[in-house]
Amino acid sequence: MPDSDIAPITEEPDPIVPVLTISYDRSINYAFQQNSIPVVKELLFKNDATPRKDLVIRVNTEPAFAAPVEIRLQGIDAEGEFRVAPLDLKLSHDFLAGLNERISGWLKAEVIDGEDVVASISEPISLLARNEWCGLVSLPEILAAFVLPNDPAVMTILGRASELLRESTGRDAINGYQDRSRQRAWDQIAAI
Repeated sequence: MPDSDIAPITEEPDPIVPVLTISYDRSINYAFQQNSIPVVKELLFKNDATPRKDLVIRVNTEPAFAAPVEIRLQGIDAEGEFRVAPLDLKLSHDFLAGLNERISGWLKAEVIDGEDVVASISEPISLLARNEWCGLVSLPEILAAFVLPNDPAVMTILGRASELLRESTGRDAINGYQDRSRQRAWDQIAAI
């Protein structure tokens, strides 16, 4: 059989379906709430071939570590996109401050057209203890939020360091680099 008699195999393209995606931090803690860090970096809805009107996008969490969010969308074109970046998800102070250990949770979102859910997504999220750092997984620079300069333990250490400075240098001031002297900074570090 000659090659020209072989019909080419063609695959039907996948039909376009509505798609909802969320870009978010996989682990969060109390420091996120205290520093107003947005957990959801981006919410993106890609519509199918059907123009739609009066959509509702709902975002909620399980357990309720954030207040539910509802976005009303007047309309979206066929194959159109709707994006929110970042999404203002209000984290619960009481919930996150009360966590003594890590728990698993869910970040859920759905797009509703009348009575029909046209797209939905549920993503896992780790809710860390209030004093647990996310490490390098989510926003590593949040480590600075764990510095407690006014903690009573710090004041005790600084009080003793001030006494040691007075004994060794004659001055008890702990003033960092304000004296513009490397030696004075080293003396303070040594005393601490």
